[in-house]
Amino acid sequence: MATLLEVIARGLFAAGKIPVARELVGSSHRPAGLRSGNKTTVSQADSYNELYFDQNGSDNILIADQRGTTNLVQGSSNGTGNSSEFDQSGTGNQAFTNQMYGSDNKITVKQADSMNVAYVTQGGTGTLPMLIRVG
Repeated sequence: MATLLEVIARGLFAAGKIPVARELVGSSHRPAGLRSGNKTTVSQADSYNELYFDQNGSDNILIADQRGTTNLVQGSSNGTGNSSEFDQSGTGNQAFTNQMYGSDNKITVKQADSMNVAYVTQGGTGTLPMLIRVG
């Protein structure tokens, strides 16, 4: 039996509302972000895109590439050895992310152009934040 999140994700994908539903739905009846060793890559073009995420577990990778203006990426990553990378180009983009629990987690935020905002909050041990701004 599928979880409620899987049913919703499949419905949104079928309706053409989210192009990455296949990444969010796993075969073990649990959302992919709750397991270990997952990799999700999201590319969004144009403006006013939003990406919300939660990573729980270990050795998960999230790569978000947002091209355009006024885009948002927001979420949290908890566990061990998780990696989040956000690449935003254009003006008025925002990135908000937390890694509060666990160890050896890494966040990289790359923002090109002007008037961009990034907030990174990390706890735990061995965490590595990296912020790269051009423009």
